[in-house]
Amino acid sequence: MAQSSSIYARKAIEHAPEHLDRAELFAMCRLEMNAPPDLATMVAEEDYVRLLETIAKAEPGLPRAHIRLGASMRCEDLGAVGLAWKSSPTLMDGWDRAQRYVSVVAGVRALEISRGEETTQVRFLRLTDEAPMGARLSNEATFASFTAICREASGRHFKPIKAFCGHKFIGDKSFLEDYLQCPIVDGAGI
Repeated sequence: MAQSSSIYARKAIEHAPEHLDRAELFAMCRLEMNAPPDLATMVAEEDYVRLLETIAKAEPGLPRAHIRLGASMRCEDLGAVGLAWKSSPTLMDGWDRAQRYVSVVAGVRALEISRGEETTQVRFLRLTDEAPMGARLSNEATFASFTAICREASGRHFKPIKAFCGHKFIGDKSFLEDYLQCPIVDGAGI
């Protein structure tokens, strides 16, 4: 069964619209509401995807909560993986470490890095079925998560040159473009 760290579900709930019942959202992910955040506690992918869909459907207008979730990620949220990333001598070294360890906290993802002479391409690969709306929202959140962690780890205002999203964007694309400070090409099918 595909699963990932409960830290993502907890952050999603933090950014959910206020009118949603927090106890119901925690129950949806089979998490204890008052338990301290624990990177090692896992959530089934189907529960996390349903959580993101529930939150997105409760938002007025285009969904943004999943993007705020991603932007709120910090190295400390990722435990040893985040520490390894943040303590790397260069951002590229951090990416290499992240590539090796990303499956520890996000068992449904893989990271692929290709270095060119002038640019580096970072691809997020989802290891589960992309069909559910929540899986696509999770993919969109990853752009913000990766950027937030890169900014913190490098101590600089990291910004991608361009972002390509394999599916037609569901969330507020302009909101994410403002955060990334680069254009997003959606429906790229890559």
